[in-house]
Amino acid sequence: MEENVENPLKVTVDSSDPLGFIKREYLDREIEGEDSNKQQVFLGCCSTFTDNPLAIVIRARTGAGKSWLVNRVLDIFRQLGVVIEFSRITPSYLENMASKNRPPRPVRTKEESDQEYLERIQKWKSQPRTIDLKGKILFIDELRGIQNAQAPKLLISEGRLKLGTVDINRESVELEVTGTPAIITTTTLAALEDAEFENRVLTVDVDESEEQTKRIIHRHALRFADPAEDLGKYQRDKAIVEFFNSLRPLKVANPFSTLIEQKYPTKNLEARRDYPKLFALSNSLTWLNQNRRRKAKKGLELFVVTDLADIVKVREIALPSLRASLIGYSEKEDPILEVFKNESETKAKPSKSGLSEAAGVETSYNYLSVPQAYKKFQKEGFEEGKDGSGPMSRN
Repeated sequence: MEENVENPLKVTVDSSDPLGFIKREYLDREIEGEDSNKQQVFLGCCSTFTDNPLAIVIRARTGAGKSWLVNRVLDIFRQLGVVIEFSRITPSYLENMASKNRPPRPVRTKEESDQEYLERIQKWKSQPRTIDLKGKILFIDELRGIQNAQAPKLLISEGRLKLGTVDINRESVELEVTGTPAIITTTTLAALEDAEFENRVLTVDVDESEEQTKRIIHRHALRFADPAEDLGKYQRDKAIVEFFNSLRPLKVANPFSTLIEQKYPTKNLEARRDYPKLFALSNSLTWLNQNRRRKAKKGLELFVVTDLADIVKVREIALPSLRASLIGYSEKEDPILEVFKNESETKAKPSKSGLSEAAGVETSYNYLSVPQAYKKFQKEGFEEGKDGSGPMSRN
């Protein structure tokens, strides 16, 4: 009689906190630091399984580790078989993805007449060639290989592409791409060149600080000191893949959206594009937590309902990326504002009556030229190379 021995290396995802488990047991082991960023990118990838897929641009200087961050997150989704990846794509590539996705040419049967067969052939030729990208992740290694193409922007906003063209036999054909994939790409640009594309993406800035550099070097040092293989990695990866395969394609109902709407800052135009991104991340987390969330039914549809804990967690990890739309400027612009703030002077405003009391205060500004501002950045320690995160560290 065989004895059933439990595998001591077997791992099971903690369904009460799947994101926390995946962060501890996978993301933290592969990516040093970047706590908010790696969770944002991970949830962005998860968004492809929801009705609100995200497009994310990871931004940093060369050598900062943006490709490492993205590829380690994507490794899990590669095992799920949902990643389509390229170094770059031509402007018409997405439309033409459907050109090869054509049903086989009809085979004539013995009972068919010439006329019947010709009619079937004509019907076969005229039917659209389609491909569905729903539930896929489109990874383009470098932003320059995608941002100026019109197709990705239309796919993100409209969820479909339709192209009329001719085939090699000069016959008219329709090519159609349906379903919006999650789109992930990277860039070294400090500002995106295409405003239309920028409106559609969530920008994640990699940590370029000296502290993060020290953490990365320490991780390298440990790996060189102990190059032994991690025997538990296979089991952890397998557990995460099995967990994803157990999840259902449920829609998400988010009762907090109308409450947050009342408090959401609307002064900046960017709020229009970033409000949906906030809830796309929240819905991804709710979908991931579906085994621990309430369900609701409307008609024949079943929904998983967002919990307040999902909102709190997403606020914690997404605030750095959404800060620009909330308060009008990003965290990396703080040093710039601080330098110019120091050039203002507040003093008592003299009374028009000639009396000694003041009539309020007035503020004067010492306007700086670009060379003067740059010298002040250097003096304050924001120049490139001192901490790697200064406002003038990228061209």
